[in-house]
Amino acid sequence: MSRHTVRVDEEDLDEYLDDAENKSELVREAVRLYRLKNGAVDDARLTDKQRAAYAWLREYVGVEETMQYEVVQTVLSQKLSLGKEIVKELVLKPLDRLGYLDVTPRMHHVIVEVRPPDVVDGKKPTTPDPDDPDGAGETLDALEAAGEGVAEGAD
Repeated sequence: MSRHTVRVDEEDLDEYLDDAENKSELVREAVRLYRLKNGAVDDARLTDKQRAAYAWLREYVGVEETMQYEVVQTVLSQKLSLGKEIVKELVLKPLDRLGYLDVTPRMHHVIVEVRPPDVVDGKKPTTPDPDDPDGAGETLDALEAAGEGVAEGAD
């Protein structure tokens, strides 16, 4: 849940709500539209810290632009008042896993690409995991599944 504060002149608000059947629903819809207009992401899977980090990344790095992972981690650590490892575990990894970021290892550093919210569908595109660049985890899972299939066939 996130909190939003809106300042509206009382006369303007009264005029806006005069013809409304359900005033609270109208206000909630206005806040939703305001958030969408101002680039907020309405994804229940994200925490407030993750939303704030993604908003900063979109504004200062740019959508479909890249920045070095270490720089992103350091700046977000300062902005969110969290340690760098906490930012890594609780902010950057989940944003990467959900597809809001694309973290890619390079020869000498790791880069972060900020993805637009309209392409995020809950599944991250197939890219190597920075903690498992060779895909060993997926390979082990596939081998385990194959082994189970062979064991079942032998019975």
